[in-house]
Order: sequence, then structure tokens, then C-alpha cells
Amino acid sequence: MVIGQDMKLGVEFTRNGKPTRYLATKAPLEIGRFYDVTLKFDGKYASLFLDGKLEAMIESTPPALFEGGIRIGVASGKDYFFNGLIQRIRITVPQ
Repeated sequence: MVIGQDMKLGVEFTRNGKPTRYLATKAPLEIGRFYDVTLKFDGKYASLFLDGKLEAMIESTPPALFEGGIRIGVASGKDYFFNGLIQRIRITVPQ
């Protein structure tokens, strides 16, 4: 997940051998406001929700498996940084 210079929340993910897919919120985020963000994969669609409201949906298989650590608030490059507060993170894996 990344917040662009336009203040829109974006998500990019890679699937097994397929091109990277992208989702983004429709409107920019407001500074000073907390949001509940959900990224959901149901096997057929990837959906991005902001405060429980569907922002974007694309037909997509789940992302590729990844072995490695999870980094929060970090991206590549000297011009990438996060200056904010991440209050809570929850990752749920379906049964």
C-alpha cells in the first residue's frame, strides 16, 4: 500500500507469472483523519475498501506467495517515506 503525492491510497500486487495489478481510492485521503482500510481477495476479485465502502475492485486471482518479512511504512528510494500514524494492522488468512 502506498499513498501517492495526490494523497490517494494505492495498492499494487503481483500474481504468479502475471502482470502487477493496481487498485486505488477514488478520492484523496484527508490529512488528520483516521481510516479503516481493507484489501480483500475472494478468489475471483481483489477489492479495496475505505471505511467499509468499496473504493475499487478488479477481477484478479490472489497475489503470489511471498517468503520474507513484512515492512510497514517503508518503500524504496530516497523520496519515499511515511510521516503519519499507523494505528492497527490485522492480517486474516481465510480457512
